[in-house]
Amino acid sequence: MSSTPMSSIQRSLAFLLGCALVACSRDEDPVVEPLRDPAQVQVLEANSGELRAIAQVHPRRVLFGGVIEVELELRAPASYVELAWEQGARAGHLQLLDLMLLENRALGAEQAKRWRARFEAPRSGRALGRLAALRAKPSADAAPLVLELPTFALEVDPPSEGSAPHFRDLPGPLSGIAIPPERSYAAWIGVGAGGAAALGVLLFWWRRRRRRALAVPPPDPREEARAALQALRGSGLVEGELFGELYYRLTMIVRTYLERATGLNAPERTTEEFLREIEEHPAYPASAKQELRAFLSAADPVKYAAQRPDAKSIERSLEAAQHLIDTIHAEEANAR
Repeated sequence: MSSTPMSSIQRSLAFLLGCALVACSRDEDPVVEPLRDPAQVQVLEANSGELRAIAQVHPRRVLFGGVIEVELELRAPASYVELAWEQGARAGHLQLLDLMLLENRALGAEQAKRWRARFEAPRSGRALGRLAALRAKPSADAAPLVLELPTFALEVDPPSEGSAPHFRDLPGPLSGIAIPPERSYAAWIGVGAGGAAALGVLLFWWRRRRRRALAVPPPDPREEARAALQALRGSGLVEGELFGELYYRLTMIVRTYLERATGLNAPERTTEEFLREIEEHPAYPASAKQELRAFLSAADPVKYAAQRPDAKSIERSLEAAQHLIDTIHAEEANAR
């Protein structure tokens, strides 16, 4: 009879020990995040030789004020000495909120680096995103290789009706407003005299700087563009087969010239937005508009789709940029 209670106690202890082991094993299991809705994720890919990049943009549609999350991974051979992604404050129409390096790991003969960036759209409607280029160096003394991801589009819904706060939504009565103590007239006179002195110094400095600025003639936009094209020819990007970077700089030279020569805000606009504004500009003949559209349209596949142009195509693009600058300069001179 005495053996029966002992068997029950042993069975109870064994059951409790088994539960503890199961609980411990569950604590060690990795936490698996739920999969996102594939319909709400845009996948961007780019590769060039040994480099591969993939980005996931979530979501496709966001309410104004919401957050757009981007996870980006760059893979390269293990022998590469540097993998970098230097995302600036803006990515097309999107504004960067924060950027974090998630992982930097070795994968046998490969290595991978993964980042997470969070953006917001500063306006509602259709927004285009363009992430910064990724760079990788095969060795310490080698030129960096550049890999660019294609642009992506988002739909930003306006704020829902009635989402603005009301006084009735406040949790309690408003606190009183503190009234500042009265000040003597002497204090006000002192403040006014100090402000007048500071204003006089500021006015003197501004007039002196303005005289210096008027004494030096402003740089000629066409000469600046020509110098930039000459520097681009000798940059070594063609020899290094960095075609995306080459065409990005080439189109920026033309866009910057147009902004300085005509006042159009060219560098901040997408290709389609910029071309629409050029179409409405009365100072340009139809031939110049058609030539500009052909130039920018030919550059986009190289910049965003990793297209590899041959030497003749590159030379034609450089000559087309120079011809565009000279043509628009002549039109602006005639308009004066």
